[in-house]
Amino acid sequence: MFYDDSHLRAFLEIADEEGLEMVGRIDGLRAVRVRVRDEARLRRALSRAPTPIAHGPNLYVRRPEPPEPPEGVSYSAFGSSGPDWLGVAADRSEWGAGITVAVLDTAVMPEHTHGNVEIIDLLNEPDGDAPARHGTAVASIIAGGEKVPGVAPGADLLAVRVMSDSGVGNTFTLAQGVIDAVDRGARVINISVGSVGDAPVLGQAIAHAQQHGAVVVAAAGNSGQDGILYPARYAGVLAVGAVDADGRQMYFSNRGDQLDLVAPGLGVTAAGIDGEAVAFSGTSAATPFVAGAVAGVWSESPELDGAEVAALLTRYADDAGAPGRDTRYGAGGLNVGRVLERNTPGLVDMVLARPHVEPHPVYDDELIVVLFGQNRGTEALERVSLTADVDGAPVDLAFYDVGVGAIVQHTVRLTRAGVGERTISIEQDLSVMGDEDRTPHNNRMISTLTLH
Repeated sequence: MFYDDSHLRAFLEIADEEGLEMVGRIDGLRAVRVRVRDEARLRRALSRAPTPIAHGPNLYVRRPEPPEPPEGVSYSAFGSSGPDWLGVAADRSEWGAGITVAVLDTAVMPEHTHGNVEIIDLLNEPDGDAPARHGTAVASIIAGGEKVPGVAPGADLLAVRVMSDSGVGNTFTLAQGVIDAVDRGARVINISVGSVGDAPVLGQAIAHAQQHGAVVVAAAGNSGQDGILYPARYAGVLAVGAVDADGRQMYFSNRGDQLDLVAPGLGVTAAGIDGEAVAFSGTSAATPFVAGAVAGVWSESPELDGAEVAALLTRYADDAGAPGRDTRYGAGGLNVGRVLERNTPGLVDMVLARPHVEPHPVYDDELIVVLFGQNRGTEALERVSLTADVDGAPVDLAFYDVGVGAIVQHTVRLTRAGVGERTISIEQDLSVMGDEDRTPHNNRMISTLTLH
């Protein structure tokens, strides 16, 4: 990438003299892609030309495939319940109207998704043995299909093919797709692919999209490790992890400080290449739920800008994992219902979260168990009571002036030394003084922990 057009032109002239092969160009970034067969020629060209802003290898981007699940652990699939789990309104046929969502992926089969679909093919190569499988599934979660309940059926889709049908692409082509999507008016960009490395050209393309007001939503990755993929890792990108239908982080969902939200990512109903419903899993599946939610909320509140819409989704997420933002759940589970009801007065809704267990930071023979709940209503609460029984030890606490979105919590230390395997029972109850909770079923929880 070069500082200005004159620097780019100078490099192109020198590159031609050196016999370098140009295989791609992004005018909006003053970036070129060079196929290097003789590294000495590239070094000579760079030494003769104006110094580029950045240069580096063109990295692979891949469709992340979830690994095999661990033995003895079972998870709950979503099926077609994903939109309901998010709290999206049942009548949402116009949700997303006026918003163009770009799907940067493999090819998309438009006949299996609802709404208007514009297609850009940046590869110009024949389909493989599994044409458009991944891209079609992603697009159908956003816009819906004949047998798929899309999140934002009113949105227009821009399908940008940046990966082969085998699920392999590169950062330069992905960056070109981002620029083209913005130039075609996309306000939401869904990227259910990623790279383990940072390519400057991709970072600049994402920054370009954000400067033009687009919201970029990207998959965290499916290797089940610490470290979010790029472009999800870039600042300002909504990085999405995956949970099952019980709200548990999926074993394959990558972790990291950059994670923003989690969404349905196991056995999600999506469109197959024959139009039939298929089960789709991974952070690839979770990402379009968030992209669709951005489009839908934006269509409901067109006075907002993209950053404000994205901030609403994280602000009204359902806290999970450790209290507050954490590396496994980010701000929490996407809850579109809370976003849509944010200005409705008088909603009282305290919710117990699953107890969070972690090793003691100092003592190896102890565990920390955090009991907590969150105010997911629209009113500050004068007094909230938490009662619990943790392995026979009683807890009876009161919390005052609990603001909207605020968390109440209590920490218990458990000793596990010398006891072998042991089961701990936890019973919890939350109550709100003077107000009727709209969802009393989630104010009581019984949990069982197995200590090793």
